[in-house]
Amino acid sequence: MINEDNHINELSSKPIKLKVNTAKGIYYITVEEILYIKAENKYTTVYFINSGSIETHHLLKWYCEHLHEKEFCKCHRSIIINCDYVEGICGNEIILKENIRVSLSRYKKSYIINHFLNNK
Repeated sequence: MINEDNHINELSSKPIKLKVNTAKGIYYITVEEILYIKAENKYTTVYFINSGSIETHHLLKWYCEHLHEKEFCKCHRSIIINCDYVEGICGNEIILKENIRVSLSRYKKSYIINHFLNNK
């Protein structure tokens, strides 16, 4: 599922997992369960659809390189969202599943709208 370089194997029919480093060790997270990812200081927190979260040592850039652009997009300098869970846009916020709201950069707004419309 993940090759030796931590890259996702796109040919697998099983749920895709991503290997992440945390203070408690190495975890394998299911990509489709990621709701959004938020960078804060030197850490990045991954939030899941089941309301759980995990703090990792990877930079946001690392996630941008390892997640599919069609499913995930950067909506703010510190946030990546899973486009499958977008329910709407209200002003400068994106509304995700369970009415979770995350910041939307005014510079990324038109890109997000086009990305969302073209991939649905």
